[in-house]
Amino acid sequence: MYKLKWISHLDKLKEYENRQCAACNKTFSTILDMNWCSDKCRYYLENNKVISKSCTICKKEFKTIMKNKNICSKECRHIAAKTGYRLIMRKRREAIRKKINLPCQVCGFNETTDIHHEGNAVYILCPNHHALITRGIVSLPSYHISPLKI
Repeated sequence: MYKLKWISHLDKLKEYENRQCAACNKTFSTILDMNWCSDKCRYYLENNKVISKSCTICKKEFKTIMKNKNICSKECRHIAAKTGYRLIMRKRREAIRKKINLPCQVCGFNETTDIHHEGNAVYILCPNHHALITRGIVSLPSYHISPLKI
């Protein structure tokens, strides 16, 4: 007769280990041999959608799947909050706006204007046209305007 040998699940348990996601740099715990923290990151890794960027605070290179992410870590985010990074960026935009002092490129409104970025292209728009374009209601090419050269 054959004797069945019971194998305890405790014998096969591995310890969780902390890893860093290759797509978004987030720290996660796993017992599996994988380099991603979620299905979304796995998709981005498998389809080469990971972007290399430079942190605006510490200037280190980092990888991300988010186009708008400019800060590499929680530490840099805290530094940005303490130093008023948004205030610095606001002052930089104001300096550009004062230097240029142009009306909206679509309608000519000049009481207040916003700076709109698409890649390396910069456009001066009134708040209404900026909202329409940002929300995707109207596309920028439909206005037939060319970007500013700064």
